[in-house]
Amino acid sequence: MRILFVGNSHSYFNDMPATFARLCAAAGAGEVVPTLLAYSGRPLGWHLEENFSLRDNLLYGR
Repeated sequence: MRILFVGNSHSYFNDMPATFARLCAAAGAGEVVPTLLAYSGRPLGWHLEENFSLRDNLLYGR
């Protein structure tokens, strides 16, 4: 399963993707491939307005 995390420095420094992958593994959910798209100090709305990177990640599955 591929998961795209969209966030900011809080997501990055708290290592949300790795934490989520460990929780999924512990629950027996199979392999999880997390990707983090995070820019420091940016709210979620910024990702929606400046969607170049978000769009590329969703379309091309990096």
